[in-house]
Order: sequence, then structure tokens, then C-alpha cells
Amino acid sequence: MIRKITLLFLACCSAVLSAKAQAVCGFDAIHQHMMTTNPAYNQSIQQNAMQWAQHMQSLSNPNALILNTAGGTVYEIPVVVHVMNTGGAIGSIYNPTDAQIISMIDYLNKSYAATWSGYPDSTNGGAYIPLRFKLAQRDPNCGSTSGIDRYTVTNQQYINSGVNGNINGNVGGLDDTTLKNYDRWPTYDYYNIWIVNKIDGEDGTTPGQVFTAGFAYFAGAAPVYDGTIMLATQSNAGDITLPHEIGHAMGLYHTFQGGTTSSCPANNNCNTDGDQVCDTEPMMEYSPGTCPNGINPCTNAAWQNTQRNFMNYSNCQNRFTAGQRTKVIFNLTSLRSGLLSSLGATPPAATSVIAAQCTPTITNSGNQYDIGPRSVKVSDLQANSGGYTTDGYKVFYDRTCSQRANLMVGVNYTITVQTNQYNNENCVAYIDYNNDGQFTSNEMILTSSNAKTHTASFTVPASAPTCTPLRMRVVSDLGTTPGPCTQLAYGQAEDYTVYIRPAHSTSTVTVTASANPSCVTSAVTFTATPDQYAVSPTYQWYVNNTLVAGATGSTYTNSTLTNNSIVTVEMFYTTAATCGGTDSVFSAPFVVSRVNNLSASVSITTPTNPACTSDPMSFTAVPVNGGATPAYQWYVNNIAVAGATNATYTAPSGLNAGDLVKVIMTSSSSCVTNGPATSNVITVAHTNILIASVANTATGNPGCPGLLITFTAAPTNGGAAPTYQWMLNGSAIPGATNTTYASTALNNGDVVTVQMTSSSHCVTSGPVTSSPVTVTFTPLTATVNIAQTAGTNPSCAGKTITFTATAVNPGTTPTYDWKINGVSTGTNAITFTSITLATGDVVTCVLTSSNSCVANPVVTSNTLSIEIDQLDTTSVTTALTAGNNPGCADSVLAYTATAVNMGANPDYTWFVNGNPVANGNTYSSNSLADGDILTVRVIATATGCRTQDTVNSAQIAIVRLPTPGAPVISLIGTLLVANTSASVQWYGPNGLIAGATNPTYAPTEAGQYYCVATNGACSSGSSNILNITLLNVNTYNMSELSIFPNPTNGLLTLDWNGKSVSMKVDVYNSVGQGLLHEDISNTNRKVLDLSHFASGTYFVVLRDASGNTGTARVTLTK
Repeated sequence: MIRKITLLFLACCSAVLSAKAQAVCGFDAIHQHMMTTNPAYNQSIQQNAMQWAQHMQSLSNPNALILNTAGGTVYEIPVVVHVMNTGGAIGSIYNPTDAQIISMIDYLNKSYAATWSGYPDSTNGGAYIPLRFKLAQRDPNCGSTSGIDRYTVTNQQYINSGVNGNINGNVGGLDDTTLKNYDRWPTYDYYNIWIVNKIDGEDGTTPGQVFTAGFAYFAGAAPVYDGTIMLATQSNAGDITLPHEIGHAMGLYHTFQGGTTSSCPANNNCNTDGDQVCDTEPMMEYSPGTCPNGINPCTNAAWQNTQRNFMNYSNCQNRFTAGQRTKVIFNLTSLRSGLLSSLGATPPAATSVIAAQCTPTITNSGNQYDIGPRSVKVSDLQANSGGYTTDGYKVFYDRTCSQRANLMVGVNYTITVQTNQYNNENCVAYIDYNNDGQFTSNEMILTSSNAKTHTASFTVPASAPTCTPLRMRVVSDLGTTPGPCTQLAYGQAEDYTVYIRPAHSTSTVTVTASANPSCVTSAVTFTATPDQYAVSPTYQWYVNNTLVAGATGSTYTNSTLTNNSIVTVEMFYTTAATCGGTDSVFSAPFVVSRVNNLSASVSITTPTNPACTSDPMSFTAVPVNGGATPAYQWYVNNIAVAGATNATYTAPSGLNAGDLVKVIMTSSSSCVTNGPATSNVITVAHTNILIASVANTATGNPGCPGLLITFTAAPTNGGAAPTYQWMLNGSAIPGATNTTYASTALNNGDVVTVQMTSSSHCVTSGPVTSSPVTVTFTPLTATVNIAQTAGTNPSCAGKTITFTATAVNPGTTPTYDWKINGVSTGTNAITFTSITLATGDVVTCVLTSSNSCVANPVVTSNTLSIEIDQLDTTSVTTALTAGNNPGCADSVLAYTATAVNMGANPDYTWFVNGNPVANGNTYSSNSLADGDILTVRVIATATGCRTQDTVNSAQIAIVRLPTPGAPVISLIGTLLVANTSASVQWYGPNGLIAGATNPTYAPTEAGQYYCVATNGACSSGSSNILNITLLNVNTYNMSELSIFPNPTNGLLTLDWNGKSVSMKVDVYNSVGQGLLHEDISNTNRKVLDLSHFASGTYFVVLRDASGNTGTARVTLTK
């Protein structure tokens, strides 16, 4: 069965037209930019490098990972190619044809398989990497697709300059993320390739011009970056741009990583230095378009073909290495394992999952906590994703089209869900087993609280529908444990497809060889053997991972294989439970061993030497390199024995003492270079006087009446077929003629013997009798002792206490009667558990033994007295001990927690929004934000009886208010004026002035005045201080005057209602600056033009000839 995986990672490559241009690559600049500006990317790359080094150190064979997969699993990668054209016809320069793109993907596959014409294959310096890039067959909406998606970009920046690839300075094109946002398929399910018109303003067609051909990203980049961008002019079969970029995307650095054009990279540890691959020799960065030969200055030795690697700038790139293959697969399986289960490369299913009857909603829409499943693994499903925030604020993410887990009825599986690494979350998972679009409690397969990794095991029930797509829902959230359809606080729900097959729906195939090792040039036949579940299997054979044309039978014969060749077979089959489809599976790789110049030898053995005169004697030949059909000739005293030509030879009438026996073997193997091989010689020896004897042993003795006692005879020199007669008290027992004798009817003192007659010709004596065995019955005594084995004594009320009985001679089916204060509890078991015991209770156990040998079958245990302490009610309260809540945003808040009945030195932990921030019974901070939730958890550290050992306080909602700026006050006319529209509090010579909270205040006594701006419970700093000394100014009677309109948009009318007046008129702003000064004489109306002032609050001050002063507040609104 072909497995599927997708790739990731960052890189950039440039190309040139040799005499036309010079190839460079922007990977190093982009990679370094991301390392210095993107902390998450930096952390991911460093963590991956550490895991890679640890992985390589753990392998005794650095290429073991690849060896185990050779000819077996091929990682199929769903690919979508976005053709970002500018409106030109298909086939024009920036809009390549489907055929051109398909041939480019074919070239990519053959480059990684080391099968492209002209490139070295896996037996001549190339390295086979088991990847298969396949254009997607289903789109993100489950529709059919060719995997080629054409998008016309009308943005003029793109049309003129394409995409910016040079992070050190762009030329007016689009950022790559902006372009990708036009047309992107989910990076968790597809590998995205964008074909563009230009990079940094160049399309690769200008002779002599250096240009960037493409770039890609390492897996540490966010999904918004992930994928490869490449020029349309480089999207051709035979152009190394795409193999090079995909190498970066798979985690490969340049082979000159860490070096320069004049210096070599470090090479102290090849797993961590340079390109982090041990079979690519260190090298300097050579100019594009060259292919160095001779001596490598970084090793002072001849080049080992690294200059021909796809991951440098030479003009002779044609191969990867085995070490690069190992790193590619390591990165795939560790960083992009979710794409192993992507369905992107498969056609849309004929039957889709039924719609869900409900989907969760969210309370805190747009939150930044990024809560939700990050990784879901069960069976072959290994899906990755972001959380609620990273996935674009998706509270419900339906992935049933792109991700599927294949399960089997009756099999136990483990589901593992990984959530946000920064917060402990609550997680649940369900499978809609009855396929009704709803999730019920009996369909739950996982529930986990307060964790980052959530794991559970479940068994697929026999009642589950098979061959039908079902819906699986995974939900995680902060706070309470979510349900399948509840309103979430911050989290996310994800749905997947589950496909259940009946039992035994998968099959296996094994490969055996007619000979291994085998001789060079000899034909070897390989046989494929399916298991019993495969129906109508067909086959395809592979040698060294290359398909053998026409080799489609259950056997395959080859005479040209070399040593260490790898033979595999792919079996296509159906079973009774493949749901009407055909599946396939690879065998394990069979490693061929071929040898030359074998040496044949033979040895002989016999089990009967010395032997009795006239007894038959048998001899066996043991060949080495005898081939399939070796020939034998046996000799006695160097004379060939007529007809003795088999691997064994028997002399039925015996041989004479001193006879010499040997065999000569002729090997049938064509690899054997020596002639017939002669064995060792066995000299026949005779013995004529043997003494027979027999021993008698008994089991179950001593015993008791009615129990089985078994006697066994052990002969010495009994011959091949000795005979026996068992005797009881000197008399033969009828029918007791076997090697053993057993009885339950024996009596105490009975004597049992056995007579043996040897069948050996060498024994001269008649029947022999064993020593007697006397039957002994001994009565047994039963005892029982009880002990407390769980809980404590004294114990706490409601706590579990367990007692265990230890019995002596209980028999095979004893009964136990546990009692409290002499009253039976009804428990018949070795252990007794209770949570209801009280102080003063006495626990005992009565044993009734089933052993018939026991003289006292009913026996009572020792007693255990119980002491129970009552539970203290525990709690924790909090008190605000400094600051105000509500209060200013930057002010200090201090809280003190008081625990009740939690014992000495309990452990206090303070939490802000569920995250631990401090320890101890007090907590203070000036960084709490508005809306934060503060709680404290107390854990008892001393023993004691409590209702809870862990208690949590009530939630404290933090209310933080913006701190207003300190106002500026002025004396305008007779009013003190603050330059703010907010509420203020005025202070005078006697301190706070009650009720004086408006922006203006008329002082009533001499002295110093100031104010503070207020915002609820939050106050600003003090304003400037004004010292008021003149208060005897007469007040002008403002009731005589009408001022309108107020507010005004420019013209302000002062109307004395027909009374003629003469006075000075001044206009001030809120900080006391004089803006307008006019004298009026003998008039009853005056119009002031304020239109040239800014909108705001102004004060009009009037002074008549008598010195009377009046002030009016005016609002100007334009």
C-alpha cells in the first residue's frame, strides 16, 4: 500500500543561462533573514538540527532508515502547481502548458529516483530517494482537479516586477506572501508550487543577467510562507531548479553551507557542521556554472563527486547522496508527518461523509490564544494544523475531505492529540459510529483535562458500519471540558474522516529464494507467498527499486543479480473486506548474497558408538556447500558399500569392532572449486556387558487420602523399547505397564515398586526392580493472616482502605468471609476494600480451606482495629491589600490569599488567565491588564484529613482604566479653567473641594489651587498650582447678556438686549492664552468672528469701566 507524505522547508535557488547568465541562489539571505527576524522559525530550525544530530548519533548504521524502506514504502506527496499568469495565452512565456508542467514533475520524480536518463543510477553513484511527487487529484473542496491551478494576476506591481525575492532590497514587485494569498491550498494537505513571471524584476531571459530562478522555505516558516516559488522560464524537464528547491524544502542545505568562495566550512562534526550530512565532503562555494576537478582544497584529497550534487551551483549537478536521502526522510517523517495521511493525491471519494448536525461556536471571537488541536494521530492518520488563531480564526475546521484514518473492526487503537505548547487544554474526541451526524457519550473515544498531550485507547466495536466514511470530531478548549457541539470559550473543533474495514482486510506478502547465498551467474528463483487473507493476488517484481518489465507472476527468476542486490515484490489483491476495491502491499526487501569459489566439505556422525554386537548402527552425513542435490558414497574399511548413496547409512546387522566408516560427497553446486570431499572416519567400537537399573520417583507424596499420587520410572540401559510392570505391596497391578503409574486409591503405608525388562542386547541380567516408595499421608493445618495493604490507619473519612488475606494451605477453591465487628460483609476475595469504616471497627476474615488434607478447614484471622478521623472543610479566600480594582492601568495591585484547613506550609500558586505567574500567599503586579482573570490555587503539603487537598479561589476580574494625563489650569477672568473635557477634582487652600468636579471652578478664597483629571477610580497626576490672591473683583451681571449660538461654528453674537454698553471683550483658550482683544463703545450688540480658531473650548471675558468682570464658556465646533 503506497503511503503518502508531503514536504516542507525554506530555500532559494537562482539560475542563469551559462554563457547567457550565471546561477546564484538566494536561500542563504532569505534563511538568515528569517533566523534573525522570526523567533518561531529560528526556534524550529535549531530544534530540528538538534533532533537530527541526536538521530544520527543513535544509528549504528547511518543509512538504516533508508535500508529499511528500500523497495518498500514510497512517500507520495500531493502537489498543486499555481500558474500565476498575467493574462497571456496558455503556452506563452509566463503561462506554461499542462504538458510542460507534467513533464517537469516527471523529471523531478526521476531525479529523486536516480532514473533520469544521463544521471547516475543507484548502482553507479546516484542515490534512490523513495519520494513520488503527484499532482493533486482532489481539491480542498473534494472536487476533481488536475493539480494545475491557473490564476490571472492583474496587479500592476506583479505584471511589471513579479515577486520580490531579494530581502536586501526589492525592485517594486509583490511580497511572496501577498502573491500566495491570491491562490493557496492548505499547506497541511498539499505542497504548493507557484510559477511566476519574474523574481526581482527578472524573468531569466536576458543574456548575461544574473537572476533568481526560485526559492522555497524550511518547515520552520509559518504556513503563510510555506511552498516554492519558481520562474515560468525554468519550469522545464531537465532544468535543475525544481529538484534543487525541493531539496531545500526537504531540509537540505547547500553542500557549501558555512563556507565562502575563499574558505572551507567547519567539519568537526559532520552531523552538525556544514550541510549536516556526513557523505557530502566539505567544499567551498564555487562560482556558478563551473565543475571543479582534481583535488578538493577542503579535504586535500580527490573530489568524491560532491561537486556534482544537486545542492550546489555547478553545471554538472546530477545526483543526491545516501546521507541526503536519510535526512530527507527524517525531515519528512518528523516535521511533515501529517501529510502521510493526506488524500490530496487520490481521486474524490464516491461517497462523502454525511453532514454534521451541529458545529461549535465561540464566545471570545478573534482571541489570540491559538487554542485547538495541533496534531491528531490515530492509526495511519497523522494530521497537523494550527490552532484557532493560526488557522485563520476557525472555530470549526472541517478536514473530512483531506484527512482520513483507516481502522479495522475489533482492533484497539491509541489516539494522541497534541495541543498548544503554552497552555494546558481540555480535549475530547468522538467517532459517529451510528453515522447519524451527531455525537453521543457512547461514541466518545477520548477525554483529557489540563494537559498539552492527550492520549486514550479505544477498540472499534463490532457493530460499527464498515466500508462507509464516518465523521470523527476532535475538540479542545480552555476552562471546562468541551462537548462536541458546545459553545467554546477560546478553542477549536476539527472533523476528520474515519473509514472502518472488517477484520483481516489487509494482507502481507513474503519473498523466499531458491538459494541464498547463491553462486555468481547461477539462476535464483524468488517466490512470493501471500497470507491467507489475500484473494486473487497479482504481482510486480522490482530489482534495486526498479520495476522489472513483464515480471508479474508469483515467481521471478534471475541469473544476473549482483551481491547485495535488493529484490522486492508488490502484491495487488482483494480480500473479503477491501470494500470492493483493490489494495497493494510491498514485501520486505530481500537482500541477495552472491559468492564465488566455494569449498565443499562433509562430516559424519552416529548416535550409537560404542554399540552392542549385532545391533544396527546408523551414520549421517552433514554437508557444507553440497548444493541442492549432493551425491554420496559410503565406505567401510575403504570399500564402497553397494547401494549406500544417501545422506544416511545404516548397517542393519551391525559392524565389527575396529571397522572404519566414512563417506565421500560430490557437491552439485557450480560455485564449488574443489573435487569430491571426504568425511572424517569413525572407528566402530563394541561393548557387551551393560547393567540395567530403574529408578522410581513420586509426585504428591507425602499427601492425603483421595489425592492423586503419580509414580515415574527412569530406566538406565533400558534399550530402545523397555517393558514395565508396576507392583503394589509386592503384587502386580493389572494393566500398569507404562512408564508412569498414577492412583487416588492408595492407602497410608502402601509400597509401590516397578520392574523393568531391558530391550538392549548388551544387557545380560533379567528384569530389575526399583527401590520401594512408601505412601505417606500427613494432615495439614490451615492459617490465615490479614494486613492492611492500601490506605492509612488512622485514616480519613471517605478514604479507601484495602486489606489482604495471606492463607496457608487454602486449597484450590478456598472461600473468604470478611467481617466488620463480627458481621459478614459478603466479600469473598483475597482482598477487601471499604470507604465506610468508622473508628472502633474491627476487621477479621474467616477462611474455609478446600484442601481435603487440612485438619482445620475453617479458621479465623487476626483482628485489625480501625481509627477514622473526620474531614476538615478546606477553602481559600483572597483580599486586596494594596491598590484599587478598578484602578489605573499601571498602578500596583496586591492580593493576599488565606487558606483554611490546608495544614502547615501549603503551596500557593497564582494564575493570570490560567497561566501560573507567582508562588506564595501574596501577589503583586503593575502589569495586569484590563479583563485579566486572577486566581490562586492552594495545594496542601502536610498530611491531614481534608475535603480537598487542592482548592482554587474565586475568580478576580481585573478592571484597568487608562490613566488620564495631568491637566493644565489657568485663571481666565474669575474662573479657574482646566484644559480637559474629562471630569476633574479641584483642590484649594483647605484641600479637596467637595462637588468641584467640572473643568471650571470659581475660587471663593485666596490661596493655592490645583486639580487632577479623573477616570472612574483612576486619577491623573496633579496639574500646575495657581496662587489666587485677588478675590475682591466685582462680578459683572451676566444675566443682562445673551450669547448665541453656543456651540457656534464661527460667528458668536453678544446681545445686551437693547442696552448700550462700553467695555473690553477678550477671548482666551483653555490654557489661558489671549487670542482676541476688542473694545466696544456705546453699543448693544457685538459679533465676534471665531472661525479662524480651531474647534475647542474658549472663554469670553468682559470688563466694564467700573472693573466688573464676567466670564462665559463657549464651544467652537466646525
